[in-house]
Amino acid sequence: MIFGILIVLIGVAIIVRAVFHIDLPIFRILIGIFLLYLGVQFILGWPRWHWHAETEGDSAVFGYREFRLGPGQQPERNYSILFGRTLLDLTELQSPAEDANVEIHVVFGKAVVRVNPAAPLEVEANVAFGNASLPDRTQVVVGRQVYCSENAATAPHKVRIHANVVFGSLELERG
Repeated sequence: MIFGILIVLIGVAIIVRAVFHIDLPIFRILIGIFLLYLGVQFILGWPRWHWHAETEGDSAVFGYREFRLGPGQQPERNYSILFGRTLLDLTELQSPAEDANVEIHVVFGKAVVRVNPAAPLEVEANVAFGNASLPDRTQVVVGRQVYCSENAATAPHKVRIHANVVFGSLELERG
């Protein structure tokens, strides 16, 4: 099928060049489209022949996903948002029995994380040309910011969120 489309495009380019005297660089356009396709494949990890496969965690790619914790349930370790939107609801996580470490990677997307106000919270946000809105209303556009809730200093176990935002948005809400 792709070979047939290629032959039709070459034929159209020859007719347009002969009739309208317009030169369409079909091969350059096809090579550009192929390189874009290949680049997206590498970013999303779709090729089956890549070297490292991400096997744990959850992701939202080109879409919307919600992740809600049930009572007593521990969160996944990794959440990746690429060109998508995600709601991560951690409000059921009040005072964890052990440290709950969560990594969130947002690239050209948006993540909203809801955390229980009673939970001891420690957040490290690394942002590059994006936006991270922390619970104390701090806005981070470029750089690194650390947030600790008032009860995090005395709590034996904490909810630790490590967030990386690149050309995206992260909102952390208490409640």
